[in-house]
Amino acid sequence: MTSSFISGVVEGFYGRPWSSDQRSRLFTRLGQWSMTHYMYAPKDDAKHRALWRVPYTESEEVEIAALVRSCQENNVELVYAISPGLDMTYSSQEELSLLKKKVEQVAGLGCKAFAILFDDIEVKMGDADQKLFRSFADAHVYVTNTLYEHLRKPDVFLFCPTEYCASRAFPCLANSSYLKTVGTGLSLDIGILWTGPQVISKAISVESVLALKEVIQRPPVIWDNLHANDYDRQRLFLGPYQGRPLSLRRHIRGVLTNPNCEYEANFIAIRTLAAWCASGEDREFLGDVQDMELGLPDTWTQTSDGACTQGQASGGAQFDQSHLKRQRESSLGSPVADDGNYTPDKALQNALSEWLADFQRPCALPTMQDAEHLSAALDCAASDTSALSLDYGSVSSSGESSSEDDDLVMDMDLDRHSQATDLALPVALTLEQLNLFVDLLYLPFEHGHHATHLLESWCWLLQSYHRFTPSSETGSSSTSKPTPSPPSPGASDQEWCCRSMNFHGACSAIRSMCFSMMQVPNQILVYELYTSIWSILDIVSRLETVVTQLETMNVSSQQRLLEVWKGLVTTPNQLADGQEPWVFRGGLVGEFQRLLPDLSWLQGNAVSDQKLKVRSVHIALVLFFFRGYGDSVII
Repeated sequence: MTSSFISGVVEGFYGRPWSSDQRSRLFTRLGQWSMTHYMYAPKDDAKHRALWRVPYTESEEVEIAALVRSCQENNVELVYAISPGLDMTYSSQEELSLLKKKVEQVAGLGCKAFAILFDDIEVKMGDADQKLFRSFADAHVYVTNTLYEHLRKPDVFLFCPTEYCASRAFPCLANSSYLKTVGTGLSLDIGILWTGPQVISKAISVESVLALKEVIQRPPVIWDNLHANDYDRQRLFLGPYQGRPLSLRRHIRGVLTNPNCEYEANFIAIRTLAAWCASGEDREFLGDVQDMELGLPDTWTQTSDGACTQGQASGGAQFDQSHLKRQRESSLGSPVADDGNYTPDKALQNALSEWLADFQRPCALPTMQDAEHLSAALDCAASDTSALSLDYGSVSSSGESSSEDDDLVMDMDLDRHSQATDLALPVALTLEQLNLFVDLLYLPFEHGHHATHLLESWCWLLQSYHRFTPSSETGSSSTSKPTPSPPSPGASDQEWCCRSMNFHGACSAIRSMCFSMMQVPNQILVYELYTSIWSILDIVSRLETVVTQLETMNVSSQQRLLEVWKGLVTTPNQLADGQEPWVFRGGLVGEFQRLLPDLSWLQGNAVSDQKLKVRSVHIALVLFFFRGYGDSVII
């Protein structure tokens, strides 16, 4: 057994496996960041799991050998994992022989590290197994030890138990007969994988690992699902590695992160884990922080006399730049503090700076000619396409502007408080914008600072709308557009007006960020982020439409609305202790969708159902070529 600390990535998610090119780039990064291991374990590689008995073809052998060499060139060890637990008869010597031959084939290609996984399977044994083994754990111990011995006891050999986290230990961790059998039966040189208290663990404490070590008789290797998103593909997790104290390293054998399915979205997850592994001891995160200027539009501020003025925020009851700035202790420097300590925010800021450079690296999407060289099978794709471009008009595949959609944009008038600054051509993506994007797609159990304050502001506007009295009886029943002027001192609720204006400003900054991201030179990188970008654009447009309607609603409509809203949910989701993050799906966008009121009953208002559609943005269609599974998912 190797005594070195294992650090790196496990490709262990459900979903399309990464491509060979993506893995090659991953190995380069792992080597640059002094990480040591990569585990090949994609659940949707049929020959890793569902068809584990089937040997690899010659062409697949070439690909595997190339992966091994690529790892070796970057001083990274490839750990080949196989997952036979779906349908293996553990007592069958024929089955065991097939398992041996499969790993022998990979070992012959240069692989020297292995893992056997029994996660996410049925716990009931067949009749033949029940006759030979006293328990499910005994069967797993027998097969694992046999394979380990057959491979001549490799330095790295890992085992994933069926009870791979505390919440799945039966009846509990301390009394789990399965884990006790595994701990006493497995060779002590075999590492045991563990995800923490839960499948997706918000925190992994030293105390929880010490309790585990008592049961399994060895330090575990953490299979960390903090950034995994295969259970909710509407979300990406771009926040830093956190919730694991540095003192944990003294009690574990290593950490492998199982990140987002989208390879390009994993820069921060892997980079900050590398910083965590390279850091010294812990320290408390200091509360004194410096602000990062976001370049947001001017805000409406409520003065002491109750009036609203335009300009930079100066505190008070409002949703403005002071709330939207990420408060960080330090935004520059290395991911590790001068004294060698690790703080998630410091690591995040350094990773953001490095990732921003990746966005600026020119990398175009495949053209029609490129695809024809790759595969003749793609000739069935549509031929009437054009290059990706943005034009702030209507959505039309022909590139012609639609007058109906132009009217829709005019009627929505979402930029009345920001002078439509986001309708100018997008500028180059900035560090502050990338910081904002990460905040909107942070971590499973929390939103970033900007997202949190945006959500709080939205909830406040809904909860406090009963205090707002429209100043006119006409309001939204008029077909004219609202005037972009600040509320007068005589308005009934200055605070609500100020906050709604600041909410518009925040949404404008988010739209500008999204448009800048879609124009970056590295289109391959941003292509994997498109779904999230458009989801954010869609929900921001819907939110602003509702706020605009609330601002311009007449008194009679407001009274009816308040009656309808008596049962409206106006508070964010709250996960109970021990709940997994898939209980509430959709992340920040899902939160806003749940809190989005239904205004379809408002007949005759200027903002109708049609106006709740996403803001019209012209984007010419581009032909995208998708990599198919084919005979092998390794290619």
